Amino acid sequence: RRPLPRPRGRQRGAGAAEFVIVAPALLALTLAMLQTGLAYHARSIVNYASFEAARAGSVAHAGLASMRLAFARAMTTYYGGGRDLAEIADSFAAAQLDLATALRIEIVSPTRESFDDYYSPAAAQRLQTSARVLPSAQLGVLDCPAERANCNADPASNRSGQTLADANLLKLRVTWGLPPAKQVPLAGRFFTWALRTLDPDDEDAFRRSLVEAGRIPLVSQVTLRMQSDAIEN
Repeated sequence: RRPLPRPRGRQRGAGAAEFVIVAPALLALTLAMLQTGLAYHARSIVNYASFEAARAGSVAHAGLASMRLAFARAMTTYYGGGRDLAEIADSFAAAQLDLATALRIEIVSPTRESFDDYYSPAAAQRLQTSARVLPSAQLGVLDCPAERANCNADPASNRSGQTLADANLLKLRVTWGLPPAKQVPLAGRFFTWALRTLDPDDEDAFRRSLVEAGRIPLVSQVTLRMQSDAIEN
């Protein structure tokens, strides 16, 4: 005897049930991939902006204001760019406004200990500042500032663990929050929810404030040789 054919109605019902189960998972995966791609795109722009900030700091005595300004300029295209000077100016203003609360630039080095070991009174007098200054000239032949020839230049025993040349490396750690307007709907909220859930006791108050504001924190680090005497900040 020939077997009876299975009812087609049941097959259609099974296919609908499978679709209901699989479709949300596929949609979530697709949105997460899009969000990850946008985050990597933003990270590449932040890396470039961080380099521009470090380059500005290297010629501006490690001044934080100069570095923040250079970072904002480099991020102008991300905030809209423009086809003429007026549009570019508007985008630059938007970048500055957003970065006022969404950007942190930390000077990892030179440290306070770097200035303890290698500060130069002569350089401070030349720059007319009361802050301590690190000399950046003649690093190939000097182990200490010229007027402090007996400083402790041994990284194994001094306070900074650096040579004078090492102390003249400007190292920055930049933290910026990807704004909700630049996130994929639902996926971005999932990312920030995951950050709050996986690290509820984050000791970094700034990073925690970014997450609470719905932003996805991105961190970039950059190192450049100082081209001017660093003033303690």
